[in-house]
Amino acid sequence: RHVRRAGASADVWRAFAADWAQLSLPLSMARVALTLHLGAAALALGLIGGLYLRGLVLDYRVGWESTFLDAGTVHAALSVLLAPATALSGIALPDLAGLQALRVEAGQAPVLAASAAPWIHLYALQLLVVVVLPRLALALWSGARARRFQAHFALPLQEPYFKRLSGVQCGEHQAVRVWPHVRTPDAAAQATLGRLFVRVFGDDVQLQVAPTVAYGTEDELASAPASGSLRVALFDLAATPEADSQGRLLQALSPAGAAPALMLVDEAAFLQRFGANSSRAPARRKAWADLASTLGCAALFVNLGDTDLDAAEAALQEALMQPGTV
Repeated sequence: RHVRRAGASADVWRAFAADWAQLSLPLSMARVALTLHLGAAALALGLIGGLYLRGLVLDYRVGWESTFLDAGTVHAALSVLLAPATALSGIALPDLAGLQALRVEAGQAPVLAASAAPWIHLYALQLLVVVVLPRLALALWSGARARRFQAHFALPLQEPYFKRLSGVQCGEHQAVRVWPHVRTPDAAAQATLGRLFVRVFGDDVQLQVAPTVAYGTEDELASAPASGSLRVALFDLAATPEADSQGRLLQALSPAGAAPALMLVDEAAFLQRFGANSSRAPARRKAWADLASTLGCAALFVNLGDTDLDAAEAALQEALMQPGTV
């Protein structure tokens, strides 16, 4: 029992994680973009602050050297790369002769006489213009997108789960109608059914157990399926699933235009007869699951003789989350 409970809970959590990841992807991407933009702006501001703070106690001097570039090429490159900073600050770059004078010649001891202060101002302003301000603007835009996604979080409101929540909020009561097949559930089993649906739908759930459908009369229901209710066909795991019998009942409970009925298979009698560790149980469950899959129904296996409903509740929640289930 504990293994099944853990497995059902794990399946529910996996389904929740997958759905949440898909639904929250736009919001998560906006938040990630906001974090990255703020991080880039903070890094650039840290570099700027580091330059000026170290410049207070250290004497920065400027010089350059290169194996492949001459003064003309370096001057042209700097004129393009630092154009925004020079235009905004009014600090002019050294001319070609001045730049050549700053070159450190190979094989000679470097003599750095020029102060690096103008260059620090240019680099700081350049970082501010091309990194900090654009990144802050992008961070504002990403933050606005994140707030918009958060305020208008897209939820699949047409899915059964949200329809049930909406009905509860509007004061509606979930109706559940159960049609037993061949074997009539005793009072204890019906009480367990009631507790199970109360745990899922709340105290206001309206549960009705219809008269038992006899073998061969699956097309002749004593009461027609109610529109808008959760329609449940109750079977016994010990029975052999047949498309011409149980399959016809499920089809009768799933009229045209309505969602498929829920197949609920009671394991109580089977487990009482063959034991909880019976090797026949997996094969029998698979046979019922195959029939449900053929008809497009959700299959739920519950031991109505068990007072611990944690595993049954998790399995029912999972079954109700399947597309098309009312």
